[in-house]
Amino acid sequence: MPTEQVGAIPFRRVADRVEFLIITTKTSGRWICPKGNIEVEYGQAGSAELEALEEAGVEGELVRPDLGTYEHGETDTTIRMWLLHVDQIHEAWQEDHERERRWLDASEARTTVDEPGLARLMQDALDQLNGA
Repeated sequence: MPTEQVGAIPFRRVADRVEFLIITTKTSGRWICPKGNIEVEYGQAGSAELEALEEAGVEGELVRPDLGTYEHGETDTTIRMWLLHVDQIHEAWQEDHERERRWLDASEARTTVDEPGLARLMQDALDQLNGA
C-alpha cells in the first residue's frame, strides 16, 4: 500500500549563493533531506518543520507553496517537500548522534543526494529562489 511522507529542503543564503543542508540516513549513510511521517496534530507542513528540527537540528520558515513530490526509490512512498528558510541552527538536536549534516552549495548538494527526484526538486527550489 502506498504511503505518504513529508520533508523539508533546508536552505540559507551565503553572500550571493544558495546553500542546502543535507543529512545522512540513520542506517546506510546515504545523503538525503529531512523527511518522515505526517503527524496528524501538525499537518503536512508542520510535520515537515518537525522533521527538519528532529533530524537536522534546524528551524526556520517554510516557503509556500510546497515544491512538489518525489517517489522514494526503494519503497512505495511519495514524499511532499517544502523549502525551509533556516534562521536557527542548533548545535545539539534529537538525532545528532545518529546523523551527519552538511551545508553544501546548491549544485553540489544536488549531485550528492541519493534520490534523483529529490535532486530535481532541489533544482526547482534553486530556480524559485533565483527568480527563474
